[in-house]
Amino acid sequence: VTNTTFSCNFSNDGGGAVDITNAHVDFSGCSFTKNEANASVGGAVDISGAAVVSFTNTDFTGNFTSGGTNFDGGAVSIISNATVSFTGCNFSDNGHVGATWVASADTRYGGAIYVANSPNAATTGNPVTVTNCQFYNNTANLGGGIYGDISTNISVTNSYFTGNYAGSTNSTT
Repeated sequence: VTNTTFSCNFSNDGGGAVDITNAHVDFSGCSFTKNEANASVGGAVDISGAAVVSFTNTDFTGNFTSGGTNFDGGAVSIISNATVSFTGCNFSDNGHVGATWVASADTRYGGAIYVANSPNAATTGNPVTVTNCQFYNNTANLGGGIYGDISTNISVTNSYFTGNYAGSTNSTT
């Protein structure tokens, strides 16, 4: 998928714009803006199963999840051993609708990216790599920029994080 814009899409079932399961997809030069997953995961993109996905020079702006009990990954949700790479991507203002984060209304975990790569904490999921990316003003209850659970394998290289906010007092961005 090259030079494509996904804007103002909505889903009640995950992936406000795109839902990828067990597939190989490459995005290059794309833009995901103001997409929403309601009571679900992945405001812009939901990735699961044995998917292999790459994002290169792609922008994620103003995407969010809303309501419900399982609303993670303001821009991207990655679960179930998916392998995902982000190179030269920008994440800004993902995870919330209004000026501030609101419990039970805005993204729960991972304002920009949520990673839970294995249903079994004793195993480590496939790698998620983040290289030369920028994270600005993303918001969630836990992990304003990126949230990874105990079973994840995340590599972050040469990336920049500023102004990300985690609403809970026991979390970091």
